[in-house]
Amino acid sequence: MNKIDSIKNRVIKNAFLELIDEDIQIEWKNLKDACFELVPYVSEGYCIEVDMSMKDAPQDVLEGGIAHDLAHIVDNPKSILGKISKRYLVYQERNVDLLVVLRGYGRQLLSFLRFAERKGYPRYKEDGLSIVELEKLLNITDAENP
Repeated sequence: MNKIDSIKNRVIKNAFLELIDEDIQIEWKNLKDACFELVPYVSEGYCIEVDMSMKDAPQDVLEGGIAHDLAHIVDNPKSILGKISKRYLVYQERNVDLLVVLRGYGRQLLSFLRFAERKGYPRYKEDGLSIVELEKLLNITDAENP
């Protein structure tokens, strides 16, 4: 088992126990414009694809990205509503981020968002909560910002 697999399994055991029996693969890929991408399999199961640029990312950054995608599985990513309505897609992404915070991985999600920002990945409204919103939710002050 590699490092990324171990991290995925630990996040599942710590915060997403309902997914423990799901078929969830994780693998390194060259993604065009994303750090992580959740791919539902046609029959059953999922694959979390992680961009190669994340290979040297700190553990908390990887945990935040993985927790976000696991929250998508809990929130039902196969829903067609996100394909129909951009407004619903924005709602779903924000809801997923709130779920990550409630499950105890908010600080890791914040680390991931800061890391992605430093790497120059674009951030859009439909990507979920902003860094400022997460800081407010987590009650993080300017003195705590790295």
